[in-house]
Amino acid sequence: MNGKIRMTIQKKTSAGIAVLILILTLIGNSFVYQYCYKLLVAHRRQQDAGITSQCAMGVQTVLQDSRFLAQNISVSPLIQEFLKIPDPDYYQIEAMSQELKNMIKLRLYIRSAVLICRDQVYWSYSPYEDYFKGLLKEEWYQEMGGENRCYSRIHPIKIAKEKDFITYRCYISDSNNPVMRTGELLLNLDAGQFDTVMKSYFGEERKYLIYDGMKGIPVAGGDFWPEDIGNVLDGGGRYAEGCFQTDFQDGYVTYQRLEPSGWIVAAYTSKDEIIKDAGPIRRFFFLYTPLTVLAVGMAVFLYIRQIIAPVAEISKAMQEFAAGRKPELSIRTGDELELLSCHFNHMVASIEEHVRQKVQDERIKKKIKFDMLMSKIHPHFLYNTLSSVIYLARRNGDKDIETMVKSLILILQDSMAAYDGKITAPLSLELGIVDAYGAIQSYRYKDKFEIIYNVSPEVKEALVPKNILQPLVENAIYHGIAPSEEPGVVEIFAEPEEGKLRICVSDTGVGMEEERRKELMNGPDSSRGGVHSIGMSSIRDRLEYLYGEDYSFEVYSEKGKGTMVLICIPLMKKEWDWPDGRESQGDDYA
Repeated sequence: MNGKIRMTIQKKTSAGIAVLILILTLIGNSFVYQYCYKLLVAHRRQQDAGITSQCAMGVQTVLQDSRFLAQNISVSPLIQEFLKIPDPDYYQIEAMSQELKNMIKLRLYIRSAVLICRDQVYWSYSPYEDYFKGLLKEEWYQEMGGENRCYSRIHPIKIAKEKDFITYRCYISDSNNPVMRTGELLLNLDAGQFDTVMKSYFGEERKYLIYDGMKGIPVAGGDFWPEDIGNVLDGGGRYAEGCFQTDFQDGYVTYQRLEPSGWIVAAYTSKDEIIKDAGPIRRFFFLYTPLTVLAVGMAVFLYIRQIIAPVAEISKAMQEFAAGRKPELSIRTGDELELLSCHFNHMVASIEEHVRQKVQDERIKKKIKFDMLMSKIHPHFLYNTLSSVIYLARRNGDKDIETMVKSLILILQDSMAAYDGKITAPLSLELGIVDAYGAIQSYRYKDKFEIIYNVSPEVKEALVPKNILQPLVENAIYHGIAPSEEPGVVEIFAEPEEGKLRICVSDTGVGMEEERRKELMNGPDSSRGGVHSIGMSSIRDRLEYLYGEDYSFEVYSEKGKGTMVLICIPLMKKEWDWPDGRESQGDDYA
């Protein structure tokens, strides 16, 4: 039940995480769209500024060219001579009119020119008609007043058919006396040409305007614009690419002032145009956002599923382990979960090995306790009997019997003193037991063996397990040297080595086969014959119980050349508390 609750919580948590990630993805896409939209608007503003600047240059070129043309006409020798004639005749008027036509014919935007002198008006289109003289009475000319080099508002002129024109006026001075004004020149500029210029840059759909800032009237494209547009165009605003941009209605106006005419070239960009330009981006994000949400959702789902499945497997394995079973995880995700599963398997194996070791230690502990209980029967009658034998041997003067019985009593006292709970003794004491055992065996195997001691003085007080050397010497004499025809040597070697006590018992006996050596190392020991019937397996068990894995026990032998037993245990000289109720031993390591 708890497992199901945990899985439900995990699933709800995962779903919450997935929803949060999807929300963050949507918010992120929204921010990206807003950023791209702002970039688009900035680019459109910059583009409009560039186009407006180019258009202004085109209009300015027309205006400058008209002023330059007017200047050329004013200084023309023929025109200068004509203005000095008080009453020109037909031929002189025709020559002047032809001169005007020749000078303006290359300018498509200038359709006609007018020369005014001594209250006479000569129109290049029809110099003998009074049509244009009548036009000079209209408001467009009258409001120009006495200004020199200025432009009129839009006004109609009928040439074949009526069209709108903008007239440029400049005064003509005598070339010999610039102070003296001799006449007036009017150049009629086709207003439609300005519309053509504006449309060539802005296109047919854009709303544009040429505004005369000095007069406060539109020159071209003024149908859309309100009457107070001058206030908007004089308000400044953002500056870019030589143009100003200011907010207007649901969009903005980009404009540039032309000097010295005072004209303003402006173009309006609506919000709908910007939205239309943003159409591809909007379509992209409308398609990209659902696909992104779907992809992120699937990725999050698969990732969370990849996490939950191993976690559920680990949780189930932990429950099985708690129930006493031995689960084994096999997770191959290549991440921390795989590492966690490996650690879990290692933990299960370690705990199982620890339990097995504890069971084995408990078994050895019970055996040792049993041996100790058996040894608590203190045979006083046996000591009294042996003491009587010593008395009789001494009275009869038999020193050999006295020596043998004393050695036997020493060995029995050591082996039967286990009831005091001590399972270790100084190495020097164990060597004394070996010496007593050798004395007894020397009567049985006279001149058959010799025990040599090669013990470093600094390890004589080191603690070793009781009765660990005597069985090894017994095996060396009984199984190694006794079967040999030649006398042999048993050598006991002990020395310190990097915090360890290294003990070696070797003999020069008959040795053994490799199979028998492996049996002594790994299998049950069948060699019995010591006083305590303690064989190799008993020694190994006690070493493992006392030192765990912190010991080594090796047997080396070769047929016909002898045997060597090598033991390496921690070097301890003081008693300390053994774990699990074992004997206190030393914590001072040499």
